[in-house]
Amino acid sequence: GADIDKVARLQIENPAMPTFYHIFSTGGFVHAGTMWRWMDEVEDVMMRQNLLDEVAGVILDSGPVPTIGAPMAARALLSALSGADPGSLPAGLTAPVEALLGMWLRTRGMRLREEEVLDAWFHRAPSCPQLYLYSDADP
Repeated sequence: GADIDKVARLQIENPAMPTFYHIFSTGGFVHAGTMWRWMDEVEDVMMRQNLLDEVAGVILDSGPVPTIGAPMAARALLSALSGADPGSLPAGLTAPVEALLGMWLRTRGMRLREEEVLDAWFHRAPSCPQLYLYSDADP
């Protein structure tokens, strides 16, 4: 909702300015896929077409990972909460979180959400150049 409204407003206010999406990591990939899906549902047909046709390029930076696994999700979550480096977290701390996240990631709702995001990227994403950036730190 609000992100699509912001993009639409910026495109209307700045018609000569190209629109680029800089998508960072798996979270950005999921967010952009959600936006592509929502853009496809905009009722104003001209606005919907403009939102996607006006995109000049997409930059995918450090992601996405092919699948979000419980070990990676647990390390990311615990690292974000503690401020510690993901590689330095003790197994005794990550194992219970991995088990919990593993169960959650296997739920029907999570599988359907993953399918929705991938479908949006394959069938609704703007047809424009894409640049992929990776570093040695990417998984």
